[in-house]
Amino acid sequence: MRKLVWFSAGFAAACAFSFYIFSGLGLLIAGGLLLLLTLGVLFLWKPEGKRQIAAILLFGLSLGSVWFQVYGMLNYSNVAKQDGKTLDLDITVTDYSYTTNYGTAADGEVTVAGDTVDCKLYLSVFEDLEPGDRVSGRFLLRFTGPGAADEQVFYSSEGVFALCYSRSDVRISRGAEQGIMTSMAKLRHQIAETIDALFPQDTAALSKALLLGDTSDISYDTETTLEVSGIVHVVSVSGLHVSIIFALLYRLFGRHRFWMPFIGILALVFISSVTGFSVSIIRSCLMNGLMLLALALNRDYDHPTGLAFSAGTMLMINPCMIAAVGFQLSVASVFGILFFSDSIGGWLEDRNFWADSKPGSFLGKIRRSVSGSVGVSMGATLFTAPFTALHFGSVSLIGFLTNYLTLYVLTLVFYCIILAVALGAVWPILGTLVSWCLSWGIRYVLWIADLLGSIPFAAAYTCNAYTVWWLVFAAVMILLFILRRKKPVGTLLICLISTLFLSGVAAHVEPKLDSWRMTALDVGQGQCILLQGDGRTYMVDCGGDHDQTAADIAAEYLHSQGIYTLDGLIITHYDRDHMGGVPYLLQRVSADALYLPQDDGSAEYDALLAAVDSDNVIWVTEDITVQWEACDLSLYVPVFSDSSNETSLTILFQRKNCDILITGDQPAAGEQLLMLTHALPTVDILVAGHHGANGSTSQKLLDRVAPRAVVISVGKDNHYHHPADALLERLDACGSTVYRTDLLGNVVIKE
Repeated sequence: MRKLVWFSAGFAAACAFSFYIFSGLGLLIAGGLLLLLTLGVLFLWKPEGKRQIAAILLFGLSLGSVWFQVYGMLNYSNVAKQDGKTLDLDITVTDYSYTTNYGTAADGEVTVAGDTVDCKLYLSVFEDLEPGDRVSGRFLLRFTGPGAADEQVFYSSEGVFALCYSRSDVRISRGAEQGIMTSMAKLRHQIAETIDALFPQDTAALSKALLLGDTSDISYDTETTLEVSGIVHVVSVSGLHVSIIFALLYRLFGRHRFWMPFIGILALVFISSVTGFSVSIIRSCLMNGLMLLALALNRDYDHPTGLAFSAGTMLMINPCMIAAVGFQLSVASVFGILFFSDSIGGWLEDRNFWADSKPGSFLGKIRRSVSGSVGVSMGATLFTAPFTALHFGSVSLIGFLTNYLTLYVLTLVFYCIILAVALGAVWPILGTLVSWCLSWGIRYVLWIADLLGSIPFAAAYTCNAYTVWWLVFAAVMILLFILRRKKPVGTLLICLISTLFLSGVAAHVEPKLDSWRMTALDVGQGQCILLQGDGRTYMVDCGGDHDQTAADIAAEYLHSQGIYTLDGLIITHYDRDHMGGVPYLLQRVSADALYLPQDDGSAEYDALLAAVDSDNVIWVTEDITVQWEACDLSLYVPVFSDSSNETSLTILFQRKNCDILITGDQPAAGEQLLMLTHALPTVDILVAGHHGANGSTSQKLLDRVAPRAVVISVGKDNHYHHPADALLERLDACGSTVYRTDLLGNVVIKE
């Protein structure tokens, strides 16, 4: 009956409820009472059958509710009380530091009011820190556990419960703390340096990712290609890597009741510590460890029970791990493989187009291989799709094919990387030779990913409503499939594929039916505006809280409509919140023309110019009007500029029954000069200047253009406190309808 499976399901549900919805003393009391009740039912009434399943499920639910609260009180309650305070702290560095835009960051461990927790250390200076260093000084502490700000809670799911920002000069004690974990972190760093020395530059980054999960050197372009093609999991050390190593150990030791468990457990401990105890590695190691224990005790091993054991154990260690992306994807992929892959694989193997292949023939072996591989890949993909859609906003639709074409090569490459590193440590020349040879395998994987990732419909994006509805439909269909005794795999696959195709067609066609459309993308505290009309697409700015995130949001929105080339990309000025994402965006979407304002001498200008094709650049040194069919797009240069904001171009988009004005970050003085030198019309839509700052979108501008609607591109809970209350009062007084990206997400206005 797999009692552990039902218990773990209830325990996980309680952790999810406590993390995402509600936690506190009330839940602790309710969970405690329910725990006593279910214990009484199990031990006194001793139910059987479905009643026993329900009781075990409730037992897991009640224990999970209690443990989530107790874990917090034991581990981070004192840290939560110090949230927002500046404290004198001693932080032990646990991994090598890395550079940020503002200084240095590193993983660490800190003790706050008796609670010792993992933390993220941020210094405002550039320092090279190593594992074992101790950093002392005054730090602003921010708690990241349940109840913290949304952007901070991510860390607690990874076991990090504090962010420490330096607020004074710090003292660094080199090598003050040493131990096994410090030694393993240094070994990991040495392996990474060996790979850099042995491998060609174009394959070293992926080699480090494959062996160590170190993605710091993976380029944005490569990471995007791997994600769209559906094999991004290969660059984060996961259960796949553990399975590859176990396959090798099994070939060497078979089912020997002593050597296989002994060597296997040592290998699991070593892999976990060297790779930094990633969530998916821990899950796989626990499952394989239970398998080895069953072998040593001569007991049968049940895969669902193993999955339940590993998931339950991990949540016991840290119940906040329920929110970790790696945990959700790892558990969902194994669940899909265990309960779904055989049905798909068996259905494929029994199809008529395989009829002439006998089981022992060459074609028969290919039939089993293809059917099994596709079944495993599709089983994992179907159950991870909701989580990838939720966390990353996309679902790879070509992943099962990419996995099939690369998995065997990746297995061989993984073995060869280990061999190359081992040889390179004692005989660098031989290690270099091996790495040079296997680099062709890595290049093959990258080539396949790039080829398949460039296919239209390679991925579906949740920024499109049709994709979201398809995902909901797919989830319902899969649930019905699981609940049915007779499982019609063919019917399920035909329904999923056909409805996916229809949703993709609708997503591509629907925008083209509008005479015009303006979209303000939700890029956080930044701006990215899409103007569409009469078959052309122009984008104004691309920048936000994070450069790559802004580029991803813009590229995925365009790709969801089948747009891979912009007719024009306009940069209003060179502040990062307006152009920081452009270099990354142009790696995914091309632009026939790039309209740039005058050189402002900033580092951002130099970085942008280095990243673009100068042949496509149109310098806007005087007013320009681009005309096509019934549309006019006018670009107005600033009359006077004394700051970066005042260098902003102004954009006026006009079509029948539609006038849209975008002023960038122009302050009130710039708006006044604009009105003196240009005959601005009354407009239907005004994009508020400077993200809703009080110093822009002046009353004089509002009186002149009298907008029916005002769009404010602004980040949620931003520290600038945009939009300003005074601006909102002005907009209310002039009767404009206000649309805010921080409240509504993407704002789409169309006709």
